[in-house]
Amino acid sequence: MKNKFAKISDHYGLVRDLDTQAVLNTDVSVVRQHEKRIADLMKENVRETEIQNMKTELGEIRLLLKSLGLGKL
Repeated sequence: MKNKFAKISDHYGLVRDLDTQAVLNTDVSVVRQHEKRIADLMKENVRETEIQNMKTELGEIRLLLKSLGLGKL
């Protein structure tokens, strides 16, 4: 089956697949920008998770120190 596309008027880089009626973005630069944004958000999420894990571990260390009577050093 050969894909047939129709340009969508007034929307640069958008076409409609005539077989599936899907709207596709053919502007590669916009797609790359979106991929970069997603990658940046994922990195940010990893950083936030690591910070939260460190806070949790620090709280556990504080509790251990208090249980050893070393909480007020």
